[in-house]
Amino acid sequence: MNAPSAVPAQALGGVTITATPVSGDRTRFNVHFTEHFSNFEVNNKLPFADWVEFWEQDESDDDWITGTKAFRVFPTTAPQPADFSITIANSKIDGESGAEEVYARAALRNDETGRVIYQNSRRIQLGV
Repeated sequence: MNAPSAVPAQALGGVTITATPVSGDRTRFNVHFTEHFSNFEVNNKLPFADWVEFWEQDESDDDWITGTKAFRVFPTTAPQPADFSITIANSKIDGESGAEEVYARAALRNDETGRVIYQNSRRIQLGV
């Protein structure tokens, strides 16, 4: 019998976001996070998918900006880094007057069970 895993099930850690202005009134976002899997998930080769959503913080409800496509993930016993980059038109980010606060929401879905976990990055302020 296998020893219990330190991580009981899929987990996300350390979601970070950076933004860089690029030509053509656009912003390039880079998101990094780490995925962790249990021994059970690794040994049974459970299928997973990951993606990132981008949100703009509002006083009442946050606004969804866009998301990346989902990518197939193959669990490993070691923490698995994930990196996403996307360029977004500033007009899509600019939902109100003044600076915008944007954050990334990393997602990891167990395709066998349908369970999705999310973890947000810190918010960054953009003057778009």
